[in-house]
Amino acid sequence: MVSSLPILPTLPDIRASIAALEDRHRRNGVALSGRILHVCHSLPVKCTLHGKESAEPSRSKRWTLGPRYGHAAMISGIRSLSVTHDQVIIGWTGDIEGSDEAEVKVSDVSEEDKAKLDELLAKGGDDDDPTDGKDNIHKTGYAAVWMPSLIAHGYYDGYCKQILWPLFHYLLWQDVATEYASADSHYPHYEAANAAFARRIADIYQPGDLIWVHDYHLLLLPSLLRELLPDAVVGLFVHTPFPSSEVFRCLPRRKEILDGMLGANLVCFQNYSYSRHFVSTCIRVCGYESHLNGHGIENPSSSHLTAVSYCPVGIDAERVARDVLRPGIKPKFDALRTLYQGKKIIVGRDKLDVVKGVLQKLRAFEKMLGMFPEWVGRVVMIQVTSPSLSDSPKLERQVSEMVAHINGTYGSLDFIPCHHYHQTLKKDEFYALLSVADLAVITPLRDGMNTTSMEFVIAQERTKRSPSVLSELMGVMGILGPKGPGDTDEGGEEEPTSPGGLNGSSGLNNKFGNGYTNVDTPKRKLGWDSTSSSAIPTPNLVARGDPIAFVSASTVNGTNDSYISNENEETSPGSQGALWVNPWDLHTVASAMHRALLMPEQEKIVRHKYLYDVVTTRTSHMWASVLVKMLLQQMTASAHGAAGLNGINGSGSRKGTPYLDFNRMRKWYEAASTSIHKQPSAPRIKPTRLFFFDYDGTLAPIVKVPSAAVPSEQTLKALDKLCKDERNLVYIISGRDADFLDEYLGSVGTADGAPGLGFSAEHGGFVKEPRKLGGEPSPWRNFTAKLDMSWMSEVYEVFRYYTERTTGSHIEVKKSSITWHYRSADPEWGQFQCRQCQDLLENNLAHKRPIEVLVGKKNLEVRPIAVNKGEIVKRLVYKNPQVEFIFCVGDDKTDEDMFRALRQFTEHPSPTLNGDSSPDLSADGVSRASLNGESEGKAEFVMEAPLSVTLVDEDDDEGSDDNFSKFPPVSIHLSPDAVYSVAVGHSSKRTLASWHVTSPAEVIGAIEGILGMVDTVPHSAQPHDEDGDE
Repeated sequence: MVSSLPILPTLPDIRASIAALEDRHRRNGVALSGRILHVCHSLPVKCTLHGKESAEPSRSKRWTLGPRYGHAAMISGIRSLSVTHDQVIIGWTGDIEGSDEAEVKVSDVSEEDKAKLDELLAKGGDDDDPTDGKDNIHKTGYAAVWMPSLIAHGYYDGYCKQILWPLFHYLLWQDVATEYASADSHYPHYEAANAAFARRIADIYQPGDLIWVHDYHLLLLPSLLRELLPDAVVGLFVHTPFPSSEVFRCLPRRKEILDGMLGANLVCFQNYSYSRHFVSTCIRVCGYESHLNGHGIENPSSSHLTAVSYCPVGIDAERVARDVLRPGIKPKFDALRTLYQGKKIIVGRDKLDVVKGVLQKLRAFEKMLGMFPEWVGRVVMIQVTSPSLSDSPKLERQVSEMVAHINGTYGSLDFIPCHHYHQTLKKDEFYALLSVADLAVITPLRDGMNTTSMEFVIAQERTKRSPSVLSELMGVMGILGPKGPGDTDEGGEEEPTSPGGLNGSSGLNNKFGNGYTNVDTPKRKLGWDSTSSSAIPTPNLVARGDPIAFVSASTVNGTNDSYISNENEETSPGSQGALWVNPWDLHTVASAMHRALLMPEQEKIVRHKYLYDVVTTRTSHMWASVLVKMLLQQMTASAHGAAGLNGINGSGSRKGTPYLDFNRMRKWYEAASTSIHKQPSAPRIKPTRLFFFDYDGTLAPIVKVPSAAVPSEQTLKALDKLCKDERNLVYIISGRDADFLDEYLGSVGTADGAPGLGFSAEHGGFVKEPRKLGGEPSPWRNFTAKLDMSWMSEVYEVFRYYTERTTGSHIEVKKSSITWHYRSADPEWGQFQCRQCQDLLENNLAHKRPIEVLVGKKNLEVRPIAVNKGEIVKRLVYKNPQVEFIFCVGDDKTDEDMFRALRQFTEHPSPTLNGDSSPDLSADGVSRASLNGESEGKAEFVMEAPLSVTLVDEDDDEGSDDNFSKFPPVSIHLSPDAVYSVAVGHSSKRTLASWHVTSPAEVIGAIEGILGMVDTVPHSAQPHDEDGDE
């Protein structure tokens, strides 16, 4: 019994979902323009510039537009969105032709002529098919990107075709052009071209536009758009394969390319394997961490989170079905049938490119004739090769020689077994050939999306319903070929399952996977059981029990059984569609051809029906709509903090933090020095300005060896001068231990009896006050002394277990916490083990002990539940209620506790420096009221004593047994505008801070600026490196 396809949502269903998502966004105040910007390498129209001598009267007729062939499935999908959205297709003009078909140099095109073309393109131009988009009610226009010929051809013919195209198809560039080719020679052109696209998009962009960037030509573009348009929603779809990490790491500009891609909100691929390879490459090559259970990657230099998914393209099935009925096809069909009367016809149509596997296909055909000599004289192969974008004389010669060899070995005077035509077929010829075939053999060595295999299915619907032999190494596998535990996934690279890998069982395959989710459909049993006892379970591509309506590319039948034909199991689900083969295995390909030619009629019908249902359902129109839906879902996740594009604990939004306004901050700093808080009997002025600094990644750059991160001379001088002002209280609040802080920073600011720095070590576990009057050092206070720390031995045993099983990991035991580091371990295995360890601790220990488990950068830390940097900030503010200015800066997750502690002073509308008061408000139990008189421009906050005061200082005052009497609430008169929480990183970093700078150098520059040590503050574009505070 053959199972049928599950019930799938229709295209109107998907469009209705899009409309509902957009309505929800608008109700939530999210700006949506209803327009989509599609960015392609080149426009789908060719531009011809006619000379002034042209007889055409209209000025605009100096330009004519004609169809540019290629990428038909993508363009058809894009145009189908005009049913629901206005659209602009942005691309390079391509080489401009003149009236005589000679190339017109870009330098010869005047600005006036460019403006005329832009005006013509904005109207939409011509379409080669008047029936395409007949239902479209919205406008689709074009916008040209102008580039000098040197850049345009260096970028496309150079870097794209000589470097990226081979690499993405598992060929190094030396294998394609010349052994002496440089992988970097055309990169400046690639960079310049992407920058030109970014500038053009910025000119066109309107708030609320969705931006979709297409393919490998524009991999730097998402990050460039992120810089120019921080609030834009950007998707990237890669139409080519994406190689395994071991291949991609050969690319000299690998980090630049990956960082460029990670500027997008969503990166999408043709199938699961390619998306898995991308995630693996980001982890293994760049050391980045995956999130969303493996469905997202965070770039540590920007803290921007990118969702990763897959969604195969498909074809415009309705259009192909119309094309195969063209009147010119029937005569050619009959002619071919007559010419090869009595013979089986095998067809193949490929570009003459080494990755298309034409040579291997011919060798397999030769092997079939040798293995099954009964086919000699009874079967012919018609192989059409269209010219590729780059000539390959060597390959062309090899193919011609192989064809001659086959014909010389198995041919005769009246029989030629192999016919090779190196030409571009007209549409009628092409569909006649597909319609007449008894077998299609399409076996590229690597391919993104081969549309011929799907067009063959449509062409066969009214003729023979013939089978096909397809390569398992092409992207169409995502539509036509489910895979199961018996198959080895292409690329040979396995990742761990959830929580470490992309193939998790969290159900995110539905939320962020292929977008075909309908939660109202009945649950189906999908995936397969994992019976392995190893640490890495068998992959489960779709979570069992997940409510799926449009099943992912790997489970079209509700099963995951092998889709490669098994000759001994005619009733297996794999017998429903194509015969899947490894194109390098000539014996298997030859056997598959033989089997397909002998296939019973009933089996042909069953297989064809299955493939036909798939191809006509998963169309390019469906693909385009699903992409829009997925991108809108990313906006939903961002707005609610779910996918966490920029929000922390659901409190963020897509808007990034502004760059630190130095001039504004300096005004508040200076204003805080005008009032003196000194009691007559006190030896010192009470500080009115509080400074809280993290250390690693904030005052010192991150380095691979933590012990090497020592403060620079510039940093020490800036801190020293900051401490010498009596109005400043300066604390280093770090994850470092007390010995390190004493050794490298203990003497800062202590000359002439000055108090120097205060310290908090081990993320709030220990505190050391600034020196007392006369220079006597203060003792370190253990904030965990009164806490139950017996849990440390239990946690140590758990960490020891994982250390033994994770090469390169180690345990760091501090006085108040214990940390497991895996920075030197294999990145994927280390992260997988980290999440396993985290799960063990949280489920078996954390609920029994007063501890919290924190995932840091390449580490897992366990600490007492009430010990963190935020408690130290609360303590210092409570102890200094006279504060008038606060500056707090940090770079990693532990510093978010400090920012969170300060939010009670900043989260409401604030008064201005000029004294405009704000209304009475309250927040989180902290009373706030506007003040008048000398405190005009400030607000009053009534602050209760935090735990870091009541637990630690309860024995300091023996005059009362009542904590409320010992530690009464304090009134703090502070303008919210005078509180500066600053994150080190990109503006899109997910943070609770109100401002950002991009590097530790800028933190030091800000200190020097407010002290008058420098005239200007550096605004570096250099991001700080990988990891955060130790």
